[in-house]
Amino acid sequence: ASLYWSVMTITSIGYGDILPITIEEYNLCILCMLLGSVIWAYIIGSACSVISNLNPGQKQFEQSMDAFNRMAEEQQVPAPLRVRGREYLREAKFHHAFQRSRVTTESLGYELRCDLAKHMCS
Repeated sequence: ASLYWSVMTITSIGYGDILPITIEEYNLCILCMLLGSVIWAYIIGSACSVISNLNPGQKQFEQSMDAFNRMAEEQQVPAPLRVRGREYLREAKFHHAFQRSRVTTESLGYELRCDLAKHMCS
């Protein structure tokens, strides 16, 4: 029964059909629930961290866009100028991606770069 109870508590299912009775059991329940919640929070946080770092170029773009929007709001930049700034940042995103690709392909051999260029242009 104790293994059943601990699994239900740590996995946060907690059916409630086995209840603590003594003070020691209550303290153990509290400790197990705290430990389970810390482990669960760590797992979720780690998963979110991995997902958020899947595309560093997109993350950099979003941070740049957020910074521009914050600055435009604080400085009361007119709407048409804000639109131009956002369009520039969107175009810069593609330019930066091209630059990263260029740096990557420069490390390849000449023939491989040629084949890659043919593929990309077709």
